[in-house]
Amino acid sequence: MALKSILKKTADTVETETKTETESPSPRDKRNLEIALYHANLIQAQKDVEKEILIALETLIDFPADPSSSSSEPSSADVESFKNLIQPFQPSDYDELFEERRIADKCGYVFCSNPPKQSGRGGKFKFLGGKRLQDFRVVEKQKTECWCSPECAHRALYVRVQLDEEPAWLRRGGGVAPIQLLTERDEEDKRGSIPIDQEALRNHLEKLKVERGEQGRMMPKGIITDTVVERVASTSTPVAAPTQNNDFPGTAGGIEGYAPRGVTIGSRVKTAEELGDVELDLI
Repeated sequence: MALKSILKKTADTVETETKTETESPSPRDKRNLEIALYHANLIQAQKDVEKEILIALETLIDFPADPSSSSSEPSSADVESFKNLIQPFQPSDYDELFEERRIADKCGYVFCSNPPKQSGRGGKFKFLGGKRLQDFRVVEKQKTECWCSPECAHRALYVRVQLDEEPAWLRRGGGVAPIQLLTERDEEDKRGSIPIDQEALRNHLEKLKVERGEQGRMMPKGIITDTVVERVASTSTPVAAPTQNNDFPGTAGGIEGYAPRGVTIGSRVKTAEELGDVELDLI
């Protein structure tokens, strides 16, 4: 019997091991591989978007690129560049832009080159509100000192409300609604491209005031007014007073509207004349 070496592998053994390694993986292994690749691609997409946002922040800090433009009428080149850079932003990323521009001593609105307006007083918080008590609120002082004027704050926040809350690497469909500036919206309204029924708008605002408990011209049904109207008495025929029954003097004319003619004693009915002065307990 020929001896076999235990140190060297034969050609048949090597061929068998090669076939085992090249066999197709099981369905479970395929599924695990797909999940791992999906998460790896998602993490890579997140890194790419965060890098894109960081570059956009560095660029927008130095805006406006055209020094001759103003916050009310920015240059078309700056507007186009801003809309492209702002696409992957979330509202939190836009808030970071406000803070970075404030630190750089610039207005939070990217198309304004003026320094922000600061009160210079101590304290971390600030009171804001109008004439009514429910309008008062407490906000962080830094959030109110990012802009040079209320107009710039209004324009900047108008852009913020249009940003998507969902992260850019999770957005599906690819299509993103274009960002619209407040000045562009005003120009469209002036050209009449967006017709508005002013009377219907006023009525709608009045209804909203009533729903919030404010004073308005319109009063919905079901609300009690404070107008007191005296009720006029009707002229109907007065009800006649009840007459006393002569058959039973002193009994107030009967029992619940019924006047008995006699009283049963035993098997015989006796009238009032026969009873005489006998007192009857009718209760």
